[in-house]
Amino acid sequence: YILLKNEEEIFLYDDMYTNLWKIKDYLNSVYLKKEIYKLEKPQEIKKNIERFESFNFYSGNQIFSFRGLMLWGFLIPLSYGLLFVKQDENFNGYMLFGLFAVFWFYFSSWLMHYYGVSKKFLIIKNTNLPWKEKIYFLDNIKEVVFECEGKMPNCLRVITHDFKSNLYPGATLSDKKWITLKKELRSYGVIVRDECINFD
Repeated sequence: YILLKNEEEIFLYDDMYTNLWKIKDYLNSVYLKKEIYKLEKPQEIKKNIERFESFNFYSGNQIFSFRGLMLWGFLIPLSYGLLFVKQDENFNGYMLFGLFAVFWFYFSSWLMHYYGVSKKFLIIKNTNLPWKEKIYFLDNIKEVVFECEGKMPNCLRVITHDFKSNLYPGATLSDKKWITLKKELRSYGVIVRDECINFD
């Protein structure tokens, strides 16, 4: 929300822009802080940071979660049927199933992130997609939001000081683990806004 000097109001919605963070960062620097705007490069973080830091990880077993059951409860029986039950060969059918299975696996897996916290870092990984990893300096985080949109599972949104915002669903975590994660983040001075677990 922007209120101009002539009393005109402008509403900008995050979901409608891919780079709204740049506008927010510019307005914050130039008009609020009265500074010259400079787009800073993000700090580089060493890979395999877990070798140097002690992390507490917050994850759950996907077999005992709704999204995990939806993923494997669909893929395993169909895969078994295609591989071991004799049927007429239908190349198009196999291709269609293969494409849908890949989509279903990737989409369902995207919903199953887990989180690690150390004294300096927040690391976000994925249960089924181990190459997907994001690491944040705690000092660079403006705010963490626990939220739930529509039929999505509980999600963790990270908003950095330059107003970049990224969403990481955590379908396998129990409410108890979300609350413990929130307490640990707050113990390191991170602002956590809870909009779906305890609403505090």
